[in-house]
Amino acid sequence: MDDTNDFWGEPISVFTRKEAIEDGSLRDLSVMFPDLCRQVYKFPLACTAAVWNLIERAVHNKEYHNDYKGVVWDLLYMSQRVIVERINEAEHIFEVIIQGAGHSSALVGNPAEHRYRFRILCGAGDSGEGVLTILLPNED
Repeated sequence: MDDTNDFWGEPISVFTRKEAIEDGSLRDLSVMFPDLCRQVYKFPLACTAAVWNLIERAVHNKEYHNDYKGVVWDLLYMSQRVIVERINEAEHIFEVIIQGAGHSSALVGNPAEHRYRFRILCGAGDSGEGVLTILLPNED
């Protein structure tokens, strides 16, 4: 064993960020919306499948006239503007109004307000580079 594995031993399995994007557990917003992401963040940005599901439900709800770019822009912009709890230097909770997304564990307060709570986390990518991930508050 090398020094890094002396205490814990060899990993049983490793699930990389790249694999999570390939299997759909994460959606790579930096690839899907490169211009929007670069306007707000300098690191690659992904969201979990559960967050993407909320975005899709909002876009496909015919009662509202949402589009993907608009909902993603709101998510990115508000992730820097409406911080409701700073967990640590690399993580905080923020809120966004998304009309038409329906019920979710991320829904905050009165459902008529369409206010959802998310968490954004800055961590290390597969090669140690900085990456960002938007999650529901109860996701890991």
